[in-house]
Amino acid sequence: MNQDVFHIGMRITKTGIAAFLCILISKFVSAEPFYAVIAAVICMKKTSADSRHTGVERVLGTVFGGTFGMGLLYFFKFLHLEIYGTRYDVLVSLALMLLIKVLTLLKREDAVSIACVVYLSIMLIPMGSQTIVDYAVGRIAETLLGVVVAVGINHLLPNHRLRR
Repeated sequence: MNQDVFHIGMRITKTGIAAFLCILISKFVSAEPFYAVIAAVICMKKTSADSRHTGVERVLGTVFGGTFGMGLLYFFKFLHLEIYGTRYDVLVSLALMLLIKVLTLLKREDAVSIACVVYLSIMLIPMGSQTIVDYAVGRIAETLLGVVVAVGINHLLPNHRLRR
């Protein structure tokens, strides 16, 4: 049997460490760890430079998507639009297309997916008792935490495989 099947390399190890740190930090600051861990997993690349590039695009996409979602929620509230109704769903989908187009025009294709994820998390997951700003800032902060942790771990730990 091939011994490499049982080998856990540095990228897997660093991903696990980053996920664990995101969970711990999130619990410490009373935040939800989900978005931080997802961001950390996505930002963990083969090299520190690749993680930084992905991290920068994720930060831009996160801030852009979060701000876009927050602004749109305020606009819908101003219009007294029923949140989560059929018209809302249509407008959310149309706005998603606009978000993608704007980022594409800005030549930020690598930021599109995370911008959409953050935007949709703001628009489609019920806020509970939180204000629009608190909710949007929370999603942005949780994602940024994951980016910072992944980039930091990938920079601090070596890229070579652990020796058995």
